[in-house]
Amino acid sequence: RPGLIEARPRSDFNMATFHQEVKYRGCIQVTHWTPTSAQPRPGLIEANACVKRIMDQAKHSTVVLLSASPDGGIKCVDTNFQPPKVIMRNSVYEIAHCGVDVSRPRLFTCIVGTKGEHAQFFCHVFKCDSKETASKVTRAVAAVCTEAFQNHKQSAKAPAPARGPAKPASSGKSTDAAVKARQEKYRRASLKKQKPVKSIAKLTDDWFVPDMKRDEANAKLKSARVGDFFVRESSSQAGDYGIHVQTGKNIWTGLILQSKDGFQLGNSNNDLFDELTDLVSFYMAKSFMNDDFGYPLMLRMPMRQEKQMQASSARAAPVMQQQVPQQQQWNPPPPQQSYQPPPQQQQPQQFYQPPPPTNAGTAPAVGFPGMNFDDPDEMSEFEKFMDSAEARAVDSSDDEMQNLEGAMQNMQAGGSDPFAPVQSAPVPAAPKKTIQSMAQAIYDDCEKDAEQCVSGKVVRPILMKSGLEIGVLGKVWMEVDQDRKGKLDKEQLALTLGLIAMAQEGKSISLESFNPDSGSLPNIEGY
Repeated sequence: RPGLIEARPRSDFNMATFHQEVKYRGCIQVTHWTPTSAQPRPGLIEANACVKRIMDQAKHSTVVLLSASPDGGIKCVDTNFQPPKVIMRNSVYEIAHCGVDVSRPRLFTCIVGTKGEHAQFFCHVFKCDSKETASKVTRAVAAVCTEAFQNHKQSAKAPAPARGPAKPASSGKSTDAAVKARQEKYRRASLKKQKPVKSIAKLTDDWFVPDMKRDEANAKLKSARVGDFFVRESSSQAGDYGIHVQTGKNIWTGLILQSKDGFQLGNSNNDLFDELTDLVSFYMAKSFMNDDFGYPLMLRMPMRQEKQMQASSARAAPVMQQQVPQQQQWNPPPPQQSYQPPPQQQQPQQFYQPPPPTNAGTAPAVGFPGMNFDDPDEMSEFEKFMDSAEARAVDSSDDEMQNLEGAMQNMQAGGSDPFAPVQSAPVPAAPKKTIQSMAQAIYDDCEKDAEQCVSGKVVRPILMKSGLEIGVLGKVWMEVDQDRKGKLDKEQLALTLGLIAMAQEGKSISLESFNPDSGSLPNIEGY
């Protein structure tokens, strides 16, 4: 195992190098931090926050070789690959912070990145075998940075080599500055929104708190909904505004810049707005970043104003119905009967008397309207029809009577009664509701991808019906989705429901303590 620090003579190399074998826990981008004149780079507080975010993820570490030198910078190599895989390589001038974590002294953190208009910083976390080793690594990196700074000062004192005769001062400097200023004006003018934004936000709403302090805003947003936000006056940059947004697990802080051109969220070529309320209204309808769960994030109207809008919309609905003129229902007059029936003379009531039979020995035939049984020709045709094969085939009364007589005989002989009421079959009991059946029902209602999995975007609205906070649902999802695929199969969906049931009961969320046979079912509306 190589030593921690290999100090070499300055006469030979003029540098100090070190190599150390450590465990690499991961890298995460530094968020919820805004550069200021007092702190242009992230420091210890941001590093500790990054460590907490990495420790919340699934545990994954690999043994790497960490080295640093004034000229080569800091480098992290995974020697398990052939050739070795470079995980991290940055100049010493890109190191913003290095130190030992406050709550976990065996962890060494190193934040690297570049400052400026498009500043981006990333925090790398390493685990040492002891807190003494982590402290020594910190001092070694600090020594490398000090050596690089001393070399830079010595090179600055040395006279620069002559590169030819000095050029006279150009008379076009003022012209170039005017051209650049005009180009900058055109560039910023192009960022203006061509059409005015429908402003729904007001400075009298609860989101605008100009006198609120930074810590107070972050404290109030800890238990807020995803997308809830505050805008306050910046204490470090006069005239600008700080914005704090709840992103699910953390509080994101940014800067709203105010200039003569308008208001702008950050300084990365975002849109310009004439009013602060126009900017807030625009980002209430358009996403400007993703939340901590990977979904598009938009500003959310404060709860009090949201309820007021809903109430006003409910009151406006019946008013609109009253304003619509109702058409007068037209009732047509009753029709006047122009035809008057002629008066009928009242005649005595007559009763029907059948005609006397023509033949005393023949009974009158009834029940066949339209048939004249007095006509012998028509009667003979009728008899021929009744005796024909078609009539015998249509009339099945004889067969039905035979079947009825046979059934009666069987009943008298001790057979079953064909007229007894039929006993209905017993109704099967409803299937028992289980976590697997709930998962199957939710799985059937969701759209599947090519791998027959449901994505988080599809199943998220259903899981939110459990009533749990979005942060708790995020922990449940990360506990089940160990591979970070962003989707679940049917078995993983059942595990998710089981962990939701544990969270609803107030238990700690862990797959190790989950018992599928416990019988606890989650409470999800509609399922």
